[in-house]
Amino acid sequence: MTEILIRQRDDNDVHDFRAIRLSALQNSPEMFGATYAVEVTRPLSVFLNVISNNAIFAAYHHERIIGMLIFQKI
Repeated sequence: MTEILIRQRDDNDVHDFRAIRLSALQNSPEMFGATYAVEVTRPLSVFLNVISNNAIFAAYHHERIIGMLIFQKI
């Protein structure tokens, strides 16, 4: 059976979170309300704010991230 690990992201993951988001914006822009051109110029503090104010979970398979889910407060 394939083992998938689910882990909540925290402030220490800000660089990875930014990289994953920017990659997703490049590869699947139709899935987002934002654009890569805008997001790539944002300071790291914006991404840290997203992590700090939402519940973000990532799925890993053999140490490789394969998915991410954000529960956003509204």
